[in-house]
Amino acid sequence: MYYIEIERLIRKFPKRYPHMEMLQTVVLQCPNCWEQVEIIVDCSLEAQEYVEDCDVCCSPMVISVASTDEGEIDVEARMENG
Repeated sequence: MYYIEIERLIRKFPKRYPHMEMLQTVVLQCPNCWEQVEIIVDCSLEAQEYVEDCDVCCSPMVISVASTDEGEIDVEARMENG
C-alpha cells in the first residue's frame, strides 16, 4: 500500500522528510460501504476538507480534518453527495 511506503520512508530518513512528520494514520468507517478504511492525514494544517476514494468500495468520501486546542485531530468522513 502506498501509505505504508511513505511511513517507512519517514521512519528510515526522518531528517530527509521533516515536513512529513505531521502525517498520522487514521482508521475510519466509510460512509458508503461501512467498512473500516485507513487513511493518512496531514496534521500540519489547522482544518482541511478533501475528497478521497474508499479503498474497499471506490466510492468518494469527503474527509474533514480539524485540530483541537489539545493538539488532537478530529477526522470525519461523509458521503460526497450526502
